[in-house]
Amino acid sequence: MQDVNSNQQTRGLQANVVVDRDAAARLGISPTTIDNTLYDAFGQRQVRLFISDTTSTTSSSKRSRAFCWSRRPLQKIYVKSSTGKQIPLSAVAKFETGNANLEVDHQGQYPAVTISFNLDPKVSLGLALKLCNKRFRNCEYLRQFKAAFRARTSFSSIAIQYAAALLAAALLTVYIVLGMLYESLIHPITILSTLPSAGSERCSHCRSLDSISHWFLSLALFC
Repeated sequence: MQDVNSNQQTRGLQANVVVDRDAAARLGISPTTIDNTLYDAFGQRQVRLFISDTTSTTSSSKRSRAFCWSRRPLQKIYVKSSTGKQIPLSAVAKFETGNANLEVDHQGQYPAVTISFNLDPKVSLGLALKLCNKRFRNCEYLRQFKAAFRARTSFSSIAIQYAAALLAAALLTVYIVLGMLYESLIHPITILSTLPSAGSERCSHCRSLDSISHWFLSLALFC
């Protein structure tokens, strides 16, 4: 495989607030109070509701985005204790810089990561899919995830899985059509006997495609 790429972006910066619960309890500050204070500072709160005869409008407060570019604003936040005293948040918590996902893509209702790749010109897509499936089966860590192929890889994986059934159905369809055309049960067999040589000849001119695709393409051209 070549040019392997992923849409997973995990190097986004975030500020982690690590609360010292013992220190907060001594000062009369509950975790819920800290959560509400942080949401008031960085979240969005409804301030007022305006009601008219036909409509209602809400007024909300929201912190400016310029307030969120560093950890400095956290040093200016105060938390109200059970005694009514304003306590600096830095007295009961420490601030650390960590990493977070910039975005989380989904496939249906589940989080998903898309991995794209190219192949060496001498390697078929069928062989690459076979090696990927073998890797998923043998790796204990990868068993925790559900892997599925999309776009062209999805079509190729289905073709590989049902290749025998598809080929048998195609041959049966050709036999029925030729039998109706020639009104004979023998002539279609004679014509179909030339299919292997015709398919081999076609494969020799289409080496860049997968081997299974060669046979279906040859069968379609033959018909």
